Amino acid sequence: MNAVLKYICGTLVACVLILCLSGCGLMVHYNVAKPINPKTSPNPDTFIEIDTCTPTLAWEPVGEFSRIKVEFWELAIYQDNGWTYNWLGSGTKNDLGEPVYYVEKVYGARHTISEPLPMGQDYLWTVRPHWTEGSKLQTIKGWATFDNPSYFDHASGAMGRGASRRVTGALFTFATPLRYPQEK
Repeated sequence: MNAVLKYICGTLVACVLILCLSGCGLMVHYNVAKPINPKTSPNPDTFIEIDTCTPTLAWEPVGEFSRIKVEFWELAIYQDNGWTYNWLGSGTKNDLGEPVYYVEKVYGARHTISEPLPMGQDYLWTVRPHWTEGSKLQTIKGWATFDNPSYFDHASGAMGRGASRRVTGALFTFATPLRYPQEK
């Protein structure tokens, strides 16, 4: 009887751990591309400060886009203006406005910003692939975003898959440094 009880308890503990881990931000889904550099938080309210005003943005195609030959990417960077990502069920998105930096054709999945961005600012960025199908150039209507059904909802204090709001359609984020890095 003790062996059976230990087995059941061990199985229950393992199940609880799996459920907790799956509801703690590990379920982020990228629709087109996954940001590699700079590091992007799965919390779309968090802008991680980088050490330069001319970052190299890098991404990795995901899903069907990892299996096709992308001819080039479009890249857009927006200054954060209080943009609200789409909360599942709310359907609200503020207009991003015009990009502060835009490149129509990026060959490869990385690009270094050519003009310094202002210091101490929060930015949102995204990419969109273009590929050839037959003899016709194709693209998608939307841009690369991520969904995080495990996002901690600061408004309600809820966390995990049962949180009252789930993030969908969030852009990648970063913040430029508050002051120039010291020379080495």
